[in-house]
Amino acid sequence: MASLGIRLRHFRKRRGMTQQELADAAGLTPKFISQIENDHVNPTVNTVERLVVRGLHVSLPVFFVWETDGIGLSEMLEGLERQPSDSARRIVRMVRALCETVHEERPGRTAPRSRGKTRC
Repeated sequence: MASLGIRLRHFRKRRGMTQQELADAAGLTPKFISQIENDHVNPTVNTVERLVVRGLHVSLPVFFVWETDGIGLSEMLEGLERQPSDSARRIVRMVRALCETVHEERPGRTAPRSRGKTRC
């Protein structure tokens, strides 16, 4: 799992923000942002929420789902959050159908699929 500092830097850069801009948006200092990004300090939960929600304009689930393996899950979830609810439901149904298709096509699968759970 990526450190908090790596996550913060990733999202800040993806937003095209400087440490100063993030600090201003979250009501913190750029020095403190640098210390967090370099894993020199462990911020409180309230500070993390200020940085992520107020500073980066990202939901906490999206921020913490992101991994360094390049899957882009956080980007997908972030895009899904911006969709109207009816569109979001259709997208989720399509992803479930795709995941079920991929699961069925994998060679050597002998275990029965679980009901109500999508595995991808």
